[in-house]
Amino acid sequence: SEPFWDQPLVSENREVYRGEYLAWLLFQATVTSDLKPESAGFLERAQTTMAARYSEGYLKGVHDHDAAILAEQLTRLHERLGLLRCSARERAMANCGWALVERCRADQANRIRDQISVAHEGLEWFAVEVGRSRLLASIESELQWARQELGWDRGDCHAASEFLYEQMLRKVCVADQQAVQLAGEFWEALQARPQWSQREQDLQRLPASQVWPTFVDWLTAFCQQRRLVIDTDRLLEAASLVFDRSSDRRTGLAGDSVVQIDGLLGDHPRLQSKPYRLEYGEFVGRLREFEQHTVPRFLEYQQAKSNCLQKRREELRLEEFKPKVLTSFVRNRLIDQVYLPLIGNNLAKQIGAAGEQKRTDLMGLLLVISPPGYGKTTLMEYVANRLGLTFVKINGPALGHRVTSLDPTEAPNASAREEILRLNLALEMGDNVMIYVDDIQHTHPEFLQKFISLCDAQRKIEGVFRGQPRTYDLRGRKVCVVMAGNPYTESGEKFQIPDMLANRADTYNLGDVIGGNQSLFELSYLENCVTSNASLARLVSRGWDDFYSIVATAAGDSTQELSLAGNYSVEEINEFVAIVRKLLRVRDQLLRVNRQYIDSAAQADAYRTEPRFQLQGSYRDMNKLAERIVAVMNDDELDLLIQSHYENQAQTLTSGAEANLLKLQELTGRLLGDKRERWQDIQKTFQRNQVLGAVDQNDAAGKLLAQLALVSENLSQIGKAVEKGAKVAAQSPPPSDFENTLQTATLAELGKTVGELAKLNQTFQGIQTVVDQLAAREAVSAQQKIQIVNRIPRAFLDVIRHQFEVLERWVDPLQAISKLIPNGEALLRNAKLTRETYRQIVTQLESRVSDDPDDESANP
Repeated sequence: SEPFWDQPLVSENREVYRGEYLAWLLFQATVTSDLKPESAGFLERAQTTMAARYSEGYLKGVHDHDAAILAEQLTRLHERLGLLRCSARERAMANCGWALVERCRADQANRIRDQISVAHEGLEWFAVEVGRSRLLASIESELQWARQELGWDRGDCHAASEFLYEQMLRKVCVADQQAVQLAGEFWEALQARPQWSQREQDLQRLPASQVWPTFVDWLTAFCQQRRLVIDTDRLLEAASLVFDRSSDRRTGLAGDSVVQIDGLLGDHPRLQSKPYRLEYGEFVGRLREFEQHTVPRFLEYQQAKSNCLQKRREELRLEEFKPKVLTSFVRNRLIDQVYLPLIGNNLAKQIGAAGEQKRTDLMGLLLVISPPGYGKTTLMEYVANRLGLTFVKINGPALGHRVTSLDPTEAPNASAREEILRLNLALEMGDNVMIYVDDIQHTHPEFLQKFISLCDAQRKIEGVFRGQPRTYDLRGRKVCVVMAGNPYTESGEKFQIPDMLANRADTYNLGDVIGGNQSLFELSYLENCVTSNASLARLVSRGWDDFYSIVATAAGDSTQELSLAGNYSVEEINEFVAIVRKLLRVRDQLLRVNRQYIDSAAQADAYRTEPRFQLQGSYRDMNKLAERIVAVMNDDELDLLIQSHYENQAQTLTSGAEANLLKLQELTGRLLGDKRERWQDIQKTFQRNQVLGAVDQNDAAGKLLAQLALVSENLSQIGKAVEKGAKVAAQSPPPSDFENTLQTATLAELGKTVGELAKLNQTFQGIQTVVDQLAAREAVSAQQKIQIVNRIPRAFLDVIRHQFEVLERWVDPLQAISKLIPNGEALLRNAKLTRETYRQIVTQLESRVSDDPDDESANP
């Protein structure tokens, strides 16, 4: 049988023309309703029937014309043929099958004959057939049994049962005249043989399945011997008459069942030979087989295919691949004049729209970076929608840092496996696809390396689809690769773009000023947030030109004449201007926050002088604030709104909230009084922790080095203060001006020295504590009779001696100026105390110095 995937329509395949199928439907309706061919109106009924069957692909003026002609000729043949409507093959099956039933299942045969006799009497008495369908089913069941016994591989038992029923109902016995004549001649030839009576007895002892093919073979040889030309079906009918010994009892009917038809308009292999040959038995058998078997199977296939596609569509989540532009998306001037030309040039190179003359090393990929909230995904989904590309988004956080392969079986979890399957599906599509890898900062560099060969002139990548490794060659295909990420959220140890991939990428930062487009970047903050404000949304609903005029007026551009296209009252215009002025102020503060966020994130932790700044000033923040701004707000209320917004945002920073909020106040110029001192303390503590943070608490040598680092820091500050004071003192201004000059120029610096020396003494006490711990360890070991000698390298002692010499040089100038400044005596006293403490430390350390570089005890 024909595979259904080669059959596009339910009404047609290679064996059946759709005009034939439509004619068959008309013919059945005509026979059932007992209409005459002259009054059936086939053309009008064909047009009505095909209008209700639009899925079967009928063409008006073609298939209705052909179907009307075929149905009319078929109906005329049906009336003329009478009992010979059944094909010769089915008549042969009926004759052989019923003969075998009468021979082997006489009881069933007699019962059926009795029931048909009753039906015949009912027909004569009341002109109504009684139990037709039940009797047909019984006869068909018996013929099915006979078919298996005879070994028939083809034949329609239903048509054969109808032929038998009609014969028995009308008490006639008919056959094709040519078949009756051939069977009679063959039977006479057999009886003329001297050995026939013995052979006939032998045949009666054989099973029917062997007798039937014997008669067929003999009759075929008989025709060849006499050079008779007869078709196969009539030969089978003649053989059936010999098989059931009824050739002499059959009435031969001469019925011409073939009509030649010209003028059919359709296009089908069956219509290629002109004229069209309509043979009643062949047509009815073929169309009945098509209607009863092919059409139901085709419909089942279509339903199964639809279910499979729907299931597969749900499994693959194809709906997610359709790019959907957000209703809040604003195509502002920055996008039109900056982003789209840049992005368009890159995508044109990737999909080949730039032309064949472009250099092959310009293929590459598009790398879009920015802090969160700047619309990277929204922008690329908009571009994919406008280019008609399937948008396949790969979620970086779902992949994680553990995924390094494109094989789904190697994925560590279900979500990562789904993303890898999605990526391989996009590669399998191979055309009209935008592969968008989002948040690549959460992926492994080895995973990103897989895209290197895809982003150069080779345009190849290795993948795994349905368990089979594949090499995808995408040269000349409409496929582009876009990666997006926020490089400010992951540390450098985790987020690393491979150099070979970065060299192939056109990189654009959507959250920073691009070239000389600072004004467009700043304007984009207003454009993106305008629909979030209920009042300004009315303004842009009538066009953007009015909005730009309002912005220019609010910014104080005196050269911009306020000319609006829409009809607004004076109150509405004043409201628009007031709101935009407040948005400008908010935008300026957000830009400062955005710049600080980027600068802070770009610093290495080793070089920081203050805690990391994590508050953001993105489009998303601007939209949230714009939603709550009204024209009647004053400056204090606006500042409170901004402060409240960032206080809410800082709640997620836990212990870092205080430092970030203080830094925000410093950026906005509101850091005063106690908060300023608190911020300075945080900065100093952070710097000190930067020095001490890497020291292990159990490492005595590490502690000693940390303390020495603090000593160096304090000495540096003391040195700067003393040098400034000595320089001023060395000048010889008039006595009346000297005190004022000293107080204004160095009083603050020298005053700080008192505190610094006090801190230095605390540091020395920490060093003394370390030395005491070493001595305590030796004392315990002596009690336990275990010899432990803690020694230090001579380099430690040399460093401390050098620092002591520096301190000595700084203390001498202090003695000369100590009487000229406030707290001079305290400064000199702390300096002397520091010198004495230093001497004690040097003396204690000298006894623990090891000059042997291989001495393992010199590593405390």
